[in-house]
Amino acid sequence: VLTAALGAAGGGLLALVTPNLAGLMGGDDAALVAQAQASLFAVSAALPFVTTTAALRGVLEAYGRFDVTSAIRLSMGFITYGGPLVVLQFYSGLVPVVIFLAAARAVTWAVHAYAVGRVLPANSEYPRWFNRAELRQLLVSGGWMTVSNIISPVLSYLDRFVVAYVVGASMVAYYTTPYEAISRLTIIPEAILGVLFPALGAAMATNPERAHQLFGQSLRVMVAVMLPVAALVVAFAQPLLAIWITTEFADKSFWVLQILALGFAINCVARVTFTAIQSAGRADTTAKLHLCEFPIFLLLLFWLTTRFGIEGAALAWAVRATVDFVLLLWVQSRLMPIRHGLGAFKVLLMLGTCVCAWQAHQYVLAGGSTNVAAGATVVALLVGAFAVLTADDRRLILSTAIGLFNRRA
Repeated sequence: VLTAALGAAGGGLLALVTPNLAGLMGGDDAALVAQAQASLFAVSAALPFVTTTAALRGVLEAYGRFDVTSAIRLSMGFITYGGPLVVLQFYSGLVPVVIFLAAARAVTWAVHAYAVGRVLPANSEYPRWFNRAELRQLLVSGGWMTVSNIISPVLSYLDRFVVAYVVGASMVAYYTTPYEAISRLTIIPEAILGVLFPALGAAMATNPERAHQLFGQSLRVMVAVMLPVAALVVAFAQPLLAIWITTEFADKSFWVLQILALGFAINCVARVTFTAIQSAGRADTTAKLHLCEFPIFLLLLFWLTTRFGIEGAALAWAVRATVDFVLLLWVQSRLMPIRHGLGAFKVLLMLGTCVCAWQAHQYVLAGGSTNVAAGATVVALLVGAFAVLTADDRRLILSTAIGLFNRRA
């Protein structure tokens, strides 16, 4: 009910300002203004379905039915991207496509609602109205999560605006291209943390030992996966960009790619700690941390970008990600002393892996064999990842890999 009300309020507000927005979008072109207005009205009608779908998906994930949510997402992904192509075979213009996408959101809502009806126990009691105490708790927790979810993208995207302002718009592409490429790494933590959040929240309330196991294993696996990926990018940043775009472009942006690769790897690992804190119901803590980080990051970003250009902007982003991770670990240790199983030896070994990747990069730039550098880097990465993981972690990864192979076969 709460998410439906918020969606309806947002949709109503959008509908009220639609005539003005459409005028800004279309300018003096009456046909374009009409298309923009019809499209915005369709979006405003779809907003309640979008917000309540998120709540329904949360119920399914709370019951551990990630198979259902994944199947729905996969199906709707095909419809979202393929549907407009079909629509445009019969109709032209923006409006039919937007109406189709809005209708697709309504269908997605209906599928989620049906799945929730099947998943909930048969003896569930549905109250006629909601409890005021629960409403207050939802608003407080959800409000802090909203603050954090607003500040986080601002922190992530502020750098490109500063680059355009300080260095010039001509250099933005040399920064944003490697940024957008390496940011795709976040698909790895998103896949893991979508499952971890409800599982960890339930374990903290009922089984602390299970919570220790889930948190430690997720953190170690994330380190073992993300650090090798980042190290490979560091080792072969210049040739990868040269193959993908041009050698001239690679010479100007490979440093940015290297710095951001390490920053994103740390950020992905930090998301495990972030999820643990929010699973404990302390979304206010992460939001306050981000609010405190914002002005400091802005000053650091301006200073480093002014001094070092796009490489300075990348360095500021990586420093912020590192400091954020350290602060989150400190907060997590104070709020809930969950063991992570990463000792000093393993941390040093991970740093050694980064050094090996850097040496491989220097070897390639000096004209050495890419194959030799790749072989040495892969060996170092495998040794590092193997040492970080426990025996249970390795068995989990091995059994998962075997299961995926058997299903493919």
